[in-house]
Amino acid sequence: MERFPGELANAMPGVFPRGDPYGSIWEQTVASALGGGTSEHLYSDNAAMSAMHAMMKAYRGVERSLGMTSTSLSLAQEEKRQLQRDYDEQIEELQADLAQLTLETDQAIQQKETIGAENLRLTTAH
Repeated sequence: MERFPGELANAMPGVFPRGDPYGSIWEQTVASALGGGTSEHLYSDNAAMSAMHAMMKAYRGVERSLGMTSTSLSLAQEEKRQLQRDYDEQIEELQADLAQLTLETDQAIQQKETIGAENLRLTTAH
């Protein structure tokens, strides 16, 4: 590259196809390599362009798959957050219920002790 910068600069534009490679149709017959359809030939003049065309189309597929994976991951994370919020809410409700039951139990025990003390007082007074 350092010895022939002019040749490299002239060769690079010839590698990238014209037009939109994403809409092109590609075919693979039974016993041959992947070959571009008629739309691919409209945008490519040589083998390098054709190879770049195929690479860009493959990259688009990978990019689309990554986007769908990212979207699915975002949805799963939001579902997880919602489940955590629901769980935390249920825990808070259960803790409030437990506190109420504890209070009622303490009040019942205190009432029982008060009644027991009153009964003892009445029986010893006779």
